[in-house]
Formats: sequence, structure tokens, C-alpha cells
Amino acid sequence: MEMEIRSPTTAQEFEQYYDLRYRLLREPWGHPKGSEQDSSEDKSIHIALYENKRLLGIAQLTLNSADEGQVRYVAVEQFTQSRGIGNILMQDVEQRAHQAGLQRLVLNARDYAVPFYEKCGYQVVGEARPSKYLTVPHMKMEKFL
Repeated sequence: MEMEIRSPTTAQEFEQYYDLRYRLLREPWGHPKGSEQDSSEDKSIHIALYENKRLLGIAQLTLNSADEGQVRYVAVEQFTQSRGIGNILMQDVEQRAHQAGLQRLVLNARDYAVPFYEKCGYQVVGEARPSKYLTVPHMKMEKFL
């Protein structure tokens, strides 16, 4: 099996990328189509993991400042979970953050995902501030690179 991790480049790849994001991170909580995108899309790095040209996982790195980035929208197809796809995505995000000169990454993790991020070296620093899309409990986490 051939794995490839890169940014989506074509309209079709971005359509698949946003569809996966919607199906896994918005639709289960009744959020409308379109809520999977926000104002940070143009200033973010989009990361997609493909296996045999099939999209299996995604992540987004948003540059908050010259030294801080935010990991957002990490999602892995359910039928591929427990295969290390999330770890591969997080390693790639951190490599890109390091290359960009970032010193710290922050993220808002759903409560059930906190153990995964802790295994990746992130620490809980408090509860995430509620918003209209944080309808399930989230914890604010950080990692110094």
C-alpha cells in the first residue's frame, strides 16, 4: 500500500477534503453543510493523507502568529482508525510547523480525543472557549516544539 501525505491541489481533491471534514466533524452534531469551512482557509496549510490515491485523513495548520500555530480539523476515516494515520498526520503538521519557525502549537481537542493528543506530546492547559461549533466538550491543549 502506497501512502502519500501532501496538500490537496485540485478542485476535486479539495471537495473530498472538505467532505471528509464535514462528514466526521460537523454532520454528526447536526451542523449545516458549509460549516466545515471558515475564514482561516486561505491562510492555512491543508494536509491530506492518501493511500492508493484514496483520502484517509486530513489536518489543517493555521499560523496564529510568527511563533504559534493552531492544529485544526484533524479527522481520520473511521474504517482506518487505529492504523496510525492520526500519528502520521500529526508528525507532518509538526514538521511543517517547525519548518515555518513556529515554537508552539495549540489545538482544541474533543474530550474523547485528549488521550490521543497526550500521546503526541500535547498537554491540557484548560477548557476551550465555547463557540457555536464547539457543541461537544473541548479541551485547549499545547505543545512546545
